[in-house]
Amino acid sequence: MEGAEEHEKHTELIKVSEERYKYINTTYQRVSAKMYDYNCDIKLRVEKQTFRAHRDVLSEASDYFSAMFGHNMLEKDQGEIELHGISPRGFTMMMEYFYHGHITVDSDNIEDVTEAARFFHIEWLLYICCNFLIQHLSIVNYDMVLHLADKYCLGELRGEIFKLVCCNFMTLADRSSFLKLSYDLLYQLLSEDHYIEATEGFIVKVLLKWLAYNPDDREQYRTVLLNLIRYSLLTVDELENLPSSLHDDPDIATCIDRALAYQVEPCKQCLLPSDDTEVRGSKTSLVLISALDDATQIQYRIPELQTVLSEETDTSFLDSVFEFASVAVLGNFMFVAGGYCHRSWCSSPAFYRYDPRNRSWAQLSSMNRPRVSFCLVASKRGLYAVAGIEHIVEHGIDQELILNSVEFYNPDENIWCYVPPLPFGCFSVAAAVLDDKVYVTGGISEDPEDTVPVNYLHVYHPDDKAWHPRSRMFTDRQGHAMVSHNKKLYVFGGYTAAGHDMMSFANCLQNEMYDINTDQWTQLRDTPAEFGRLSPSTALMDGTIFLLSGANDHRFLHTFDTETDEMSDGEECGAFVQKLVVLNIAVPIHSLV
Repeated sequence: MEGAEEHEKHTELIKVSEERYKYINTTYQRVSAKMYDYNCDIKLRVEKQTFRAHRDVLSEASDYFSAMFGHNMLEKDQGEIELHGISPRGFTMMMEYFYHGHITVDSDNIEDVTEAARFFHIEWLLYICCNFLIQHLSIVNYDMVLHLADKYCLGELRGEIFKLVCCNFMTLADRSSFLKLSYDLLYQLLSEDHYIEATEGFIVKVLLKWLAYNPDDREQYRTVLLNLIRYSLLTVDELENLPSSLHDDPDIATCIDRALAYQVEPCKQCLLPSDDTEVRGSKTSLVLISALDDATQIQYRIPELQTVLSEETDTSFLDSVFEFASVAVLGNFMFVAGGYCHRSWCSSPAFYRYDPRNRSWAQLSSMNRPRVSFCLVASKRGLYAVAGIEHIVEHGIDQELILNSVEFYNPDENIWCYVPPLPFGCFSVAAAVLDDKVYVTGGISEDPEDTVPVNYLHVYHPDDKAWHPRSRMFTDRQGHAMVSHNKKLYVFGGYTAAGHDMMSFANCLQNEMYDINTDQWTQLRDTPAEFGRLSPSTALMDGTIFLLSGANDHRFLHTFDTETDEMSDGEECGAFVQKLVVLNIAVPIHSLV
């Protein structure tokens, strides 16, 4: 309904009781006329009741009456007019509003008021009717509200009804009345991307029950509705136990076979993202991960819904300390590799996958070399683990081997294999993938002749399996952030050498951008000194780069606009936030804060 936000600004609500609301239009212009006074100049007959009123009051309040009395209409000069298709009770309440600027509604009169508001085009009354129905919407009366929404074209109510049905889907689906749901509503529920509080396996069972409830009439809808099921979200058991009759339709049989292939090889799933593999109602989210010991807090920031959701996930089973692990995203899965082992503080080769669809973890094949202070980046076909340190503790003595090796994880086979190494060992580098090539910048080199840190840029071409040097950065840096966007590499923060002392570091406030087409670097606006160091973890969403700064117990989230070269002041985002990624997640509506 048009003007809902404007109506809300000018509406005062008084709750007379739980079931009875009084609405006051604060913009109402008080009229001096009174119903049934001696100046009434029109009689209106509704069924067996007669109402005496004033033409100017009616015309001011309703476009319907304004047209009736202001144009060359038959009723213009009539002293008495009979109105059809409207109830006396609804008309009485509407007239009370016309003359007094307020109305009291309850569950007994709401349909009459809605009927009158729609019949006479009274937008404010339609607004308060929708508000009342939304306030009192429940799993007991949703079907009645849906009936009113359809009968009186209250489009905005359908969204609220869908939210309620989706969040209570399992409860409602067990009721016999749910099987009487109309095809149109069921189609809309399944075809639109609503979050549904149920597994896809449960949804397909409900759909099959609905089809079987009235098979003769509903057979015509069978193929259309079954094609709306996301078969790849079903488990292997659920897929194998589907009715054999579903295979009679070639398209559905193909969907089921494809879903089986998807489910039996979970490691490959990151290479096969599609609408069919995404949970209903998924939204693109900025994911902030904070870790302290075994407790890991995951914070989802969802711009589309303008909301934040926080959850905890148990990481005590991880062999490595999450804070020091490297993360990357491929096919809407978050991968976590390396870091320090929990007990020995040696570097770890462990490798895990986080599935945001069901918030679950899986351990995958370990890297060939244990690594810490390295980069993990995703390409189209897999992931690269670049350089780092192998930290060993033997006989109480720490040993650190700076690595030049690079490994590639192949999800097709769930194995890591070596690719050509970097020209030199290094750690605390930044890496990004652009056009399926791996770019590596900065870090600390094992070569004693190199500056500490370095400003190198190297690129790996998978086709010729070789590393190639490119133009160096303006600033030596390590522990920095790098992200690719629109054929460019954006580099932020980290540490740089403090003066001529190569063993001490200062916050690097200089930021820069590399153009792969020209092989040239361009300086970006410096980070404000009060931000401090920008940490290595970064994420890109809708052309905006997200960056972290601040001490562990006091973290801030900043944004950088790639179009304007502007960096935000940032907002506090919680303690111990270590990682930023972007994932599509499905969010229960009732969990939003």
